[in-house]
Amino acid sequence: MPILVWLALAVVAILLPACRICIKAGYPSWAGVFAMVPVLNVLLLWFFAFSKWPLERQLATLQARPTQAT
Repeated sequence: MPILVWLALAVVAILLPACRICIKAGYPSWAGVFAMVPVLNVLLLWFFAFSKWPLERQLATLQARPTQAT
């Protein structure tokens, strides 16, 4: 029984932050589940490090708009 408790704590300790990071980056929260899969977690890390995040694309679009003088 104690091993299941530790396993559940490890899953929560990895899954919750991974899902929150995905949400803050502009990706769906279920993408954080890939952090639990042994090879996909490294690929996910590289993807987040070198891809243009949806929030960055949205910011670039907003910055490209001409501003209105008031």
